Amino acid sequence: MTALFPNLEALILRSAPPHVAVPYAPEDLADLNDWANAQHTPDYGREPWLLELPVWNGASDSTIYSSPEVNFAYRAWHDWLHLQLQADVSYADERRVSEAHYQIATAAGIPEHEVMALWYDSHGQNVYHQYNGCFVKDQRGFVLNCLEHGLEATLLSTW
Repeated sequence: MTALFPNLEALILRSAPPHVAVPYAPEDLADLNDWANAQHTPDYGREPWLLELPVWNGASDSTIYSSPEVNFAYRAWHDWLHLQLQADVSYADERRVSEAHYQIATAAGIPEHEVMALWYDSHGQNVYHQYNGCFVKDQRGFVLNCLEHGLEATLLSTW
């Protein structure tokens, strides 16, 4: 599939730490910290941070990215920011991570419409989850609708 947001995808691929897509991955900050701390034990016999960050391999068939691999890279970058900010999965901390994504993409010179796609993909879905208690199934449609109509109008429509 052709990338809708090629500059954003290039930034994601540059920003993502080494990662591997698996059926079960860290679900919260405690799990991420456990993974990070395991990197520093002599049991692995490797330098810190050389092991791949596990990211969930599901729900990647309807995203704004051109391939599941780019979506996995986004998840790795997102989780890496959780670690760097020591941000949990609360609404407030997910917003902090979304703001970090936004600031990094803006500083990198990513075109505004692509930065907004990233914002809606991260913060917009966080807002949706906060109000509905579930994740957006059609992530691609959700983000594209947000770009066209705004977040509030999208949240008021059926998703």
